[in-house]
Amino acid sequence: MKNLISMICLTFVLMSVSFAAEVPTGSVSTPAKESTTGGEVVRAILTTEVKDRAPADEITQVGTEVKKLFFFTELKGLSDQEVIHRWEYKGKVMSEVKLPVKATRWRIWSSKTFNPDWVGEWKASVIDSSGKVLIEKTFVYGK
Repeated sequence: MKNLISMICLTFVLMSVSFAAEVPTGSVSTPAKESTTGGEVVRAILTTEVKDRAPADEITQVGTEVKKLFFFTELKGLSDQEVIHRWEYKGKVMSEVKLPVKATRWRIWSSKTFNPDWVGEWKASVIDSSGKVLIEKTFVYGK
């Protein structure tokens, strides 16, 4: 009887370890941040193009020959809410794009067309419905 109880306990311990090992860690390009509304940003990538609902590349700096950039984000747990993509240059909000989140896991992107005179550091942010900044990405335009 003692052996049977020991075997049952050991089985539960091994099952717990097995389940913990099955949780995917994946490679995340940016740290996920928890929202006060319960969601998170899984990925946030600045890119020159979105192809097949995915970023074509990831940039941190581009020249003025690039006229348009995209801010691609993958969200989790923000279903039926709205997020904002905010584009800032030299501390000034240049654009805010309201985007509806229609599923538990949702990929969205906004774009910004650039004036060649807007050279310098930019910031793109994701803001949840409570106004909390979930993530910020910086990049340099034109250098």
